[in-house]
Amino acid sequence: MPFTFVEIEEHKTRKLVLLFAVLVLLYIVSIIALVWGSRLILGIERQPSLGEAFSLVCIAVIIAALHWAVSTYRLVDRVLTAILAKPLDPTDTYHQRLKNIIEEVSVATGGRYQIEPYVMPTVAMNACAVADFSGRAAIAVTEGCLARLNRAQLEGVIGHEAAHIASGDSLSRSVFCGLFELHEEALKRLTGVFSDSAGRRVTIRGRGGALILFVMAVLWVTNTAKRLAELCVSREQEYRADATAVRLTRNPLGLAEALRLIETHWRGIGTDGDSLSTIFILDPGAQYLSEQDGFFADWFSTHPPTHRRIDALLGMAHLSIANFNEMMALHHGKRARQLPPDKPGEVPSRRWSVWLDGTWRGPLTLEQLAGLESLTPESWLRPDGEQAVKPASHEPSVLAVLQRRYGHAGQAPQPGKTECPNCRLQLTQVLYEGVPLDACPACRGCYVMPDQVSRILAREEYAFSDRIKRLAATMPTLSVAGRITKRFNAWPGNRMQHRQCPKCGSGVVRKFFTNQYLIEVEQCWVCGLAWFDKDELELLQYLYEEAKAKGQSTFLEPA
Repeated sequence: MPFTFVEIEEHKTRKLVLLFAVLVLLYIVSIIALVWGSRLILGIERQPSLGEAFSLVCIAVIIAALHWAVSTYRLVDRVLTAILAKPLDPTDTYHQRLKNIIEEVSVATGGRYQIEPYVMPTVAMNACAVADFSGRAAIAVTEGCLARLNRAQLEGVIGHEAAHIASGDSLSRSVFCGLFELHEEALKRLTGVFSDSAGRRVTIRGRGGALILFVMAVLWVTNTAKRLAELCVSREQEYRADATAVRLTRNPLGLAEALRLIETHWRGIGTDGDSLSTIFILDPGAQYLSEQDGFFADWFSTHPPTHRRIDALLGMAHLSIANFNEMMALHHGKRARQLPPDKPGEVPSRRWSVWLDGTWRGPLTLEQLAGLESLTPESWLRPDGEQAVKPASHEPSVLAVLQRRYGHAGQAPQPGKTECPNCRLQLTQVLYEGVPLDACPACRGCYVMPDQVSRILAREEYAFSDRIKRLAATMPTLSVAGRITKRFNAWPGNRMQHRQCPKCGSGVVRKFFTNQYLIEVEQCWVCGLAWFDKDELELLQYLYEEAKAKGQSTFLEPA
């Protein structure tokens, strides 16, 4: 990656010149094919003169220049509009945290760009950066990322996107997006004109239909040309941005965790803007080539396989991929075997280092760890004298401290008692709308059976917070929910290996709870027991009551 502003400008100029050359070549080939086809149809055998050929090349250059000028005009605004990005709400604490992180990372990059923060009103998990020739730059993060990522993970994501902006990669990717992907997105939306929400074809007669078909033909040609232009967008840019993010945040584990979480959750497939894959940290459409190696994947995919990026980050953190995969599987759902408690007299002699604020602190005694207010079940620990790293919830002595903190003082682990799939803390029974649920005292997630959901939705005891109302406004409309559900449920990454239902022991899948309301849950495919993360059950209840108030159908069709 270039390290000086001069090198960055030279590198950026070369990429833009190459991109314009590809655009000119596209129009030259298209015009030659059009002229040759016309001559063949009309039976003209005379070959074009050198002057005519030169004129065709000039026409191609002019058309390419017009295409370039129109596509890059107010580029940041057009891309932000396409992905439905909105300015931050100054009263939202999650938005304020995003604003603070972007300001901190902007300073760390040298302050050359005043990066504008935006949020994408969707519960999917993704983030993107965009820039234009006027010097504007913006980073947009989904509400799903703000809700699911902790500060260290979010810093890694923002650092990655800021690295694209600082290196000039964001400008070239934004130009590529404006030249080709915005047209692909327009083609996708126009295609929807010919079908209703149920997927049935709709016939449009008259001049309006003919005009739409003509525009679709032009956009289809542009979309086809995009495949050739993708050769100008190297996969290596993602690796360089990851490395720069680590330099900015000093926390390779934070970005590695964020990539794994985004990879395993809904990235936005099926929503407006998922065609603009180049500018996102992970491909929203989860294209097949994005997760493949080899010649064709390297040439025709703009994103490298996520597992390769995580491997590189773990190398910087001196952690093996096997240990990371094991910890993430345990940390995000796999139920570990209960370890025997430490023997009396062993606890005081043990020490651990804890990963906080991008650095290892310690070694610390158990008493010192207990005094850290920032210690959570998700904090990474490394026992003194060992290389293995594990979440705090998987160290029995530290887990006992966390249990005391969350109201389990003196309680030994009970065999068969349900644990939180994220924190490994023993779940406690709470009443939600009068229904007893097993909930985690730390992360506030809960297990719910389908019949319990029906009872909860029938009751209206409490008002909803402004945050729940804002989250509800980010949900896709009912008219597109079915299309999104169909594409998301077909994604093979939803099958959760090493996860078992705590009730019946069957397999668990990640899916939307219903076809109408896209609340992402982890649900047993046999008994239906579902794990709702914090706010998700309340969000489902709010959406249901809003639909009922508007006189819409409230039948919950399982996804």
